[in-house]
Amino acid sequence: MLAAILLPCVQRARALSHSTKCLSNLRAIHTATVLYAEDNGDRLPPKFEIKKQTLTSQDIKDGRKLNTLSQGIQTALEPYAPAEVFRCPSDRGCFGNFTPLWQLLGASYEVKGVMGKDRGTTKEDLWSQMALHYILASDPWPPWEFNVPAKVVEKMNKGERGPLGWHPNWYNIILANGRAISISTPEEQAAAQGK
Repeated sequence: MLAAILLPCVQRARALSHSTKCLSNLRAIHTATVLYAEDNGDRLPPKFEIKKQTLTSQDIKDGRKLNTLSQGIQTALEPYAPAEVFRCPSDRGCFGNFTPLWQLLGASYEVKGVMGKDRGTTKEDLWSQMALHYILASDPWPPWEFNVPAKVVEKMNKGERGPLGWHPNWYNIILANGRAISISTPEEQAAAQGK
């Protein structure tokens, strides 16, 4: 009986501990991105896809790249951050493949770098994105995607990895201005972005 009472408390404490570590990782990724920008003419690093399993011809034309173990955001930011910060402690892979994304791809987090088609525009400038409350990095899926089975199927039909919740009913983001927070609803995300 005591175990039945304590188990939910232990699970909740573990989830909060993982979320705290996740937010700390996102802060380290933010710092690494700022350092990268300072060394690269204020430009964001390249955009690497972790949610997509394959790229369409339009994706390739737009300059998207798949994140892989040998080439990804973790290698682009390697001089500025150790590999461990790209691993969410709650990374459970995706729907249909529970191998952690970090193990498959080298990164658990979606980092909003710049695509090839946006080079030379204000979209590649880190400092302009700070003013816009831009989400710089996040867990890959918000609850309003992974809690709705139809959304999971829709994403998978588009060639994406099936959304899966890593934290109970929230996901973590870091804005370009350095603010790291946990988000549960689209309204909370819009408010965080000043929309």
